[in-house]
Amino acid sequence: MDWTSISDDPNNPEARKAAAVELHRLRRLHTEDDLIGYVLAQAAGHTVLDIGVAEHSMSYANRSNWRHARIAAPAKYCLGIDILAEMIEELSQRGYNLRCVDATSDIDLGERFEMIFIGEVPEHVADVSD
Repeated sequence: MDWTSISDDPNNPEARKAAAVELHRLRRLHTEDDLIGYVLAQAAGHTVLDIGVAEHSMSYANRSNWRHARIAAPAKYCLGIDILAEMIEELSQRGYNLRCVDATSDIDLGERFEMIFIGEVPEHVADVSD
C-alpha cells in the first residue's frame, strides 16, 4: 500500500485510513502453538535455561503439554529454575534438571546457555531493569 498515491500528506485522513486498513490486513495474531513451536525449534540441540518452570501448580507439570518438559525434550541440555522450592524438589525427584533459584538474584548458576526462555515471568517482577 502506497499512501503517497492518495496524498503527499501522511496525516491526510484518507491516507491514514488506507494505511490502517492495510496494517489490519497484514496483522497476524500468534497463538500458544505458534510460540511453543518456535521455542521448540530454537531449543533443539542447544543448551537452554528455562526460567519460571513451576507455573504455580503441580497440575501443569502433570499435563502432557507441560511447557518445561516440551522444551527440555529437544534440547541438548536444559536447566529449569523457579522460586517455588517444594515444586522444584518434587519435579527434581521425577528426574527433571531443576534448581530453586530466583532469576532476579545475583546468583551465578556457574553455567552458560545458548538460549534462555523466560516464559511468563516478567509480569511477576517488580523492576525488570534490575
